[in-house]
Amino acid sequence: MKCFSVVISTRDRASLLGSAIESVIAQDFPRERYEIIVVDNGSHDATRGLVDRYVAQAPVSVVYCHEERPGVSFARNRGALVARHEYVAFLDDDAEAAPSWLSAFEAAIDEHDAVAIGGRVEPVLERHTQPPPWWKDADIRGLFGLDHSAIIGGRSVARIGWPLWLGGGNAVYAARLLNEVGCFRTFLGPTGTRRRVAEDIDLNVRLELAGVPIHYAHDAVIEHIVTADRLTARYIRRRAYWAGRTDAAAQQLLGRPTTPGGLRQWTLGALRALKLKGSTRTLASFRLAYSAGYLLQSRLVDGTSGRTS
Repeated sequence: MKCFSVVISTRDRASLLGSAIESVIAQDFPRERYEIIVVDNGSHDATRGLVDRYVAQAPVSVVYCHEERPGVSFARNRGALVARHEYVAFLDDDAEAAPSWLSAFEAAIDEHDAVAIGGRVEPVLERHTQPPPWWKDADIRGLFGLDHSAIIGGRSVARIGWPLWLGGGNAVYAARLLNEVGCFRTFLGPTGTRRRVAEDIDLNVRLELAGVPIHYAHDAVIEHIVTADRLTARYIRRRAYWAGRTDAAAQQLLGRPTTPGGLRQWTLGALRALKLKGSTRTLASFRLAYSAGYLLQSRLVDGTSGRTS
């Protein structure tokens, strides 16, 4: 029997946090075998009062923690530090776990003796939000979701390696593994409105370098709620840029060559994009933003540090 500590990191999202907590409470999993740890990363809204009500009334153990240092890496590490159980599961405050989420993780762990395992992330638009014309593009949806099923041949559970990865908001790690290898590096990951090289992919790569098997469980699914404020072209370009930075940094960590193309090639692509119109031009700008991030990161002397402005 496996026991889980579910860590939910949050900051100023009381309007979404309740649904995330409720989805974990509704698991088809024995309630005595998991706890919920909500890490408040410096919220200024109604987060504390909301969590206090769950602490007092929820049918499962709910723990409130406060982490003042801004950044999801600090918040996740704080949750892992106070976790009481042998497996630490991470869920974000803008996500909802399927009822069989923990059961799917347990089944995969039992079958494969997994110590680092993640699941599928389905991006779902916030209720009453109208999708922009470019939302249907698979690459754009992929910035908010994760689905490796086509690549692993339709298997429900498979061992994976880079460039396949686990998303930090839908992953489980053995607590002993986090103690041995280390948690999320705190100079990586987003802090407030600032983005940096992804801390979850960095952890995946470090585990891979240490020879730790990493697994993907397709049935351990969550829905990632994409809010309207993240559907602006400016936000997507910024997210695509940092995706490019992260991908290049992962290649560098693994000691593999990056293939960024050159500045001349990027400039020619930008000039071609200027001739496009409408959503086609917008999509081209997103891909150029990704390429710019990849190109820059691949040329940094210390590409794995993430210590960027």
